[in-house]
Amino acid sequence: MFAKLLKHECRAIFKYWWIAAVSSVLFAMLAGFCSQITDVFYTTHYEIQAVAGILAFFSRVALFAFPVLAALLVFIRFRKHLFSDEGYLTFTLPVSKGALLGSKLVTAMIFAAASVILLEIDYIIASICYGEPLVAIYNDIIGLMKEIYSPYDLEAVIFGILLN
Repeated sequence: MFAKLLKHECRAIFKYWWIAAVSSVLFAMLAGFCSQITDVFYTTHYEIQAVAGILAFFSRVALFAFPVLAALLVFIRFRKHLFSDEGYLTFTLPVSKGALLGSKLVTAMIFAAASVILLEIDYIIASICYGEPLVAIYNDIIGLMKEIYSPYDLEAVIFGILLN
């Protein structure tokens, strides 16, 4: 029954989450193209650069608001499913309250992880649209990993991934 609860929760949240995910990919492309326009120094049309800079700023804000929106969807679903009129019907199911809460917790973790992964993909898409080569993107990601982990831990993480 837990699998059915999990499937129902994932479907209910995914119904709205995918729209935000597609929007974040479009905002990533917009941010990349607008950032490229703002870096052009030889243009005489400063208005275009100003508009592109404003669009790039707001599209980056929208990108970082995407995981917040995903968490908000989970919270709204939790409240609606347990504390509203729909909650009355939910508690008539032949399932324990622990299974209900567990399915909601697992669903929240799934969509949080999916949102973070999509945010990383959005960063790569924005960098590609900006015109940055993939080697530079790879070096940025490795540099970030080196800042997070010490050099020995980074090798252990990489070898752990390769061995699994």
